[in-house]
Amino acid sequence: MSIFGKSKNEQVDGANLRLGEFEKIQTRFCFLDESGNLNDKTNPFFTVGFIKCTHPYYLNSKLQYERGKRRFYDELKFNKLSRNNFDFAKLALDSFFRHSKSVV
Repeated sequence: MSIFGKSKNEQVDGANLRLGEFEKIQTRFCFLDESGNLNDKTNPFFTVGFIKCTHPYYLNSKLQYERGKRRFYDELKFNKLSRNNFDFAKLALDSFFRHSKSVV
């Protein structure tokens, strides 16, 4: 499987791409995380989350920059949102939707 997208009739030649054609590169990236405990009788829920991005570099760069600027290095846990981390969580979600594109 090639990491380069296809034009209408031909595949893009990665060796001949120019900087302005970065949109034609489709890097399939996914992030997988699980939550829950199958052995907990009082809370018998377990889930798997999956994020898929075409250009993860831009999303990662934005989040790393904001983490450094805000000195926020904790893991984002939506069940532990507070006034201290709400703004960063909102920024992370907004950035994801801004930088994500549908991938086939």
